[in-house]
Amino acid sequence: MKKSFEESIAELDNIVEGLEGNKLSLEESIKEFARGMELIKDCRDTLTKARQKVMKIMADGEAEEFGEAADD
Repeated sequence: MKKSFEESIAELDNIVEGLEGNKLSLEESIKEFARGMELIKDCRDTLTKARQKVMKIMADGEAEEFGEAADD
């Protein structure tokens, strides 16, 4: 099962902490680095899809309608 965006970011934070702690072997560091790169790709894909959804909403005029309602 794919992790949520927030779970992926949390795992990335843990990986960075581990790598910065200098307590991992070279082999473990490479493994963690590779996992981090996978997570970055997943997060980037998720953000791209979210951006596309927002752009579609804006193109459909729903964002404009929301803005007008907020002004009332």
